[in-house]
Amino acid sequence: MRTFKSETFYGYLQNTNVGFVIEKSFFFNLPIDKSHFITEVYDLSTENFTITIQGDSEGYVTFECPYCDSEFKLQASEYQNDDEPFEELFCPYCGLAKEKNAFLSSDIIEQAQAIAYNHMVEELNKTFNKMQRSVNHSKGLIKMDFKPLKKIATKELKDKDTTETEFICSCCGHKVKVLYCAGAAKVFCPYCGVDI
Repeated sequence: MRTFKSETFYGYLQNTNVGFVIEKSFFFNLPIDKSHFITEVYDLSTENFTITIQGDSEGYVTFECPYCDSEFKLQASEYQNDDEPFEELFCPYCGLAKEKNAFLSSDIIEQAQAIAYNHMVEELNKTFNKMQRSVNHSKGLIKMDFKPLKKIATKELKDKDTTETEFICSCCGHKVKVLYCAGAAKVFCPYCGVDI
């Protein structure tokens, strides 16, 4: 029997794919074009699931700082560039760094948890249905009945065009979109951490 932990996830970076770690047992693989994240979620028993996150009109996808909870956008193609691998990101608002997997948006985490939960429900329903048929088929004194568990709804993930300002780092050339108030805020490069 499989064990599922919906709050634990692993990921990896490969060719035009990117992954991320949320906690411990599911994997994400994100093939990408300029405006979409396509995520495969699979556990160690090779069950495959897909999460698609459509970027905004310029190919930006939302990330969230684990420290200050501020949202910012990165170009999907730059984030997944295998020629320039990176292990950590810097928050463009507070400048603090953490493993890049910690910056996944709450929408991605919720979607992955919903997919894991639905798969677990499906497997439990199959198992109990099989057990019910077996017990009821034996013509014994014991009869079994069960009410199947219900799946939770999943939603299509799509980033909308918003009013963030695009910045290009003079040090590494990467782009970031942030909410910016001229003169009142600093913006740090999410890739190299310098003040833009």
